[in-house]
Amino acid sequence: MVAHSGRQVLIEVWPFQSGLFDTSPPGAAWPHNTGHPIMPVIASFLWENEDEDAFWLSQINESLSTIFKVASSHGLAQSEWPRYLNTSLETTPVELIYGGKENVERLGRVRAVWDKDDVMSLTGGFKIPLMK
Repeated sequence: MVAHSGRQVLIEVWPFQSGLFDTSPPGAAWPHNTGHPIMPVIASFLWENEDEDAFWLSQINESLSTIFKVASSHGLAQSEWPRYLNTSLETTPVELIYGGKENVERLGRVRAVWDKDDVMSLTGGFKIPLMK
């Protein structure tokens, strides 16, 4: 870590109670299955020198990929499960956040009804495309 101005690496899992999302309405923006909440993995990497950004971003991606492979091998993760948007890297495709292409398109149609002036395109984060 010292060679790349690293200060701290922290990786944690947020364990949710099994019934956390059981009362969510059908068609929620962030899909989940009754009795099986998705438990986000949080990775926090701290470094001081912005010249090391590329190195540390590659370390973050490699670490999360390895954790995902191990979790998958134990039946604790699946590639089609959505990613938690508050803790995802900016390079994560919006389809992985909102549960696939079909759900993103559905949400885009909902957005077209309620966001006719495209106000939400002015925000940051993972954008749901405005569908016609």
